[in-house]
Order: sequence, then structure tokens, then C-alpha cells
Amino acid sequence: MSISYSAVVLDEVSSNRLKQEFGNMVPDGWEYLGHHMTIKMGELPVMFKSRIGESVELIVEKIGMDDRAMAVKVLDGGLSTNKLPHITLAVNRKNGGKPFHSNKIPLENFKSVHNRIKVIGYIKEIPHK
Repeated sequence: MSISYSAVVLDEVSSNRLKQEFGNMVPDGWEYLGHHMTIKMGELPVMFKSRIGESVELIVEKIGMDDRAMAVKVLDGGLSTNKLPHITLAVNRKNGGKPFHSNKIPLENFKSVHNRIKVIGYIKEIPHK
């Protein structure tokens, strides 16, 4: 089985909480996502394999967007290989937006959220479809 990416996949309560908190900020016509934080593309490093299925707490501290993507920055305890650990909330498919565009949102576009939000997810490897 070939692995597409490794992630902290949010539980249903956490995913719903994000949508409740930030869904009204998503522009009309954008696709809402809000279900995982990518650890890395491909499979987990060997040292993390034993952590598959482990529960992880992420703290949402900032929100940002540009013309292609919207994301929340999270404190993740050093799991993500992304420069800015985040959960993609939405993409503007009509403008060519894809989830990876969250990595390209300028840092200055991220603003602190009023109240930090704790979300829970599980470490998983996601196979290619």
C-alpha cells in the first residue's frame, strides 16, 4: 500500500468545532475542508511508526488566508514538517486553490484568534486513492 501523506486526522467533535468557530469566515463558493494537519507527505519516519493511532492535542492559535486558501496555525508539539503547522480550513477551487496552497499563505496574513481552541486528532498514514 502506497502512502499519500501522514497526518493528525481530527476527530468528528474537533472537526465540527472548527467549522462552528470559523465556517462563517469562509468566503462564498470556497470548499470547506478542516479535517487534518499534515505531518509530512508520504509515510511517517520510522521513529514515528509506533505512534500511529496515538491521540494528539493541537492548539489553534492563528487564522490566515490569501486568494487561494484559508488555514489555522496550530501548536503541534513539533510533529509537522511544514514550516507553519496548520489545518487547511478551505480552498478557493475557482481560483486554482488546492490544500497545499495553505503552505504559501504569507506569515503576515495570520492573525491571532480571540480564544485558543484545543482540537484532538489521531496520527494516521493516508493511502493513495
